[in-house]
Order: sequence, then C-alpha cells, then structure tokens
Amino acid sequence: MSHPEACPALFHVGITVADLDRALAFYRDGLGLTVQSDRVAESPTLATLTGVSVTRLRIALLDAPGGGVFELLQYDDGAMGEPLPASRAGTGHVCVFVDDLGEATARLLAFGGTQVSAEPVTVSGGEYAGRRCVYLRDPDGYLVELFTGPGPR
Repeated sequence: MSHPEACPALFHVGITVADLDRALAFYRDGLGLTVQSDRVAESPTLATLTGVSVTRLRIALLDAPGGGVFELLQYDDGAMGEPLPASRAGTGHVCVFVDDLGEATARLLAFGGTQVSAEPVTVSGGEYAGRRCVYLRDPDGYLVELFTGPGPR
C-alpha cells in the first residue's frame, strides 16, 4: 500500500567543496547551472546540525534545469581528504543529462574536472539502453556523471 502524502521529494543535493569560487566556476560556468544565492551562514546551531565543530560556512545554491537544487558548502576549516573510489559505501555521485557528451566533458575538464571513465560508455540494457555516459570528478573529487541519448530526460 503506497502513501503518496508520506513520499519524500528531492529538495537538494549537497556537495562539500574546499574552494567555493572554484566550485562555482565548475558548476555554474562549466555545467551551466544558475546561482540562486551565495551567502555566509553563521550560527552555533550549525555544529548541532552537521556534527562538525563549525559555526560558519559559505553556501551557494544553484538551480538545476528540470528541477532540484545543488547546494555547495565550504566549511571554514577547509579539511579535505582524498576522494573515495566510486565503489566505496557512502560515496555518492550526481548525474546530469547533457545534449552533447563530448562538448560537456571538454568544458568541465577545462573548468578543473578530471576524467574518470577511460571513454564514454554506451548503456547496453534496461530502460536506458543506447544512451551514453561518462564519469568525471569535480575539482574537489566529487563524482559527476554526464548522461545523454535519445528519449525523455
């Protein structure tokens, strides 16, 4: 039995970055997302919320075409480790539909991304058969999948 009133709706995807200006160049200029806001949040409740000893962070919200929001977060301590492999539990990625896979890949590489996939892959089965995709990392190592092909987005 389904309960539609209890079903969650995606509000945003949060990505922690070391340098918000560099991340904005990648996501805004490279990926084409629109900045909704860019502000500094200061509150003692941030530590309670995040479980991290922090009272100040910079947050940028970017509108994604088709709905949803990307939330880029830069913590004051700037502590960043090595990116986790895609197979590691707790690791995530965001997938974005693009019209031209080659052009989008080249643009994101120019804005500090690094290519993970040796080459674009064509999906061989399931509801996305025939579509093509590639994995990249943003300048901080977060995985970004670019996806393209015929059919609805």
